[in-house]
Amino acid sequence: MRSASQRIRLTGAQLGLAAAVVGAVTVIPSTAAQAAYSCSNHVVENLDSGTDTVGTWTNNVNMRKGPGTGCGWLTSIPAAATVDLWCYDSGQNINGVSTWSYVAYDNYRGWVSDYYLTNRGSRVHCPPFPGS
Repeated sequence: MRSASQRIRLTGAQLGLAAAVVGAVTVIPSTAAQAAYSCSNHVVENLDSGTDTVGTWTNNVNMRKGPGTGCGWLTSIPAAATVDLWCYDSGQNINGVSTWSYVAYDNYRGWVSDYYLTNRGSRVHCPPFPGS
């Protein structure tokens, strides 16, 4: 398992890719253990060609509109299902894991806490919101 500090930090510019702006994530740390997160205004790009698997220690994991349980629900992903990884960002801390990956599954795209992914999600950071 990787920690957030062990991830490869790449941006769209470093990869030579054009940004596909869908919104932006605004994350303002409130304490060392918890960060504020936004459910809207996310910038996401398909920067990671990898996949990950939902852990079998959970029945289903909820895909959300933003990186937190307070963000709208999109669909449930069953245990052992494979998701396509796009990128990751900071979000609500779930059992000591404060990163969330933007994933694609069954014609849905949204956020899943890396806690529920067997390899802890994407290795590529989502691009920053313009002006941040």
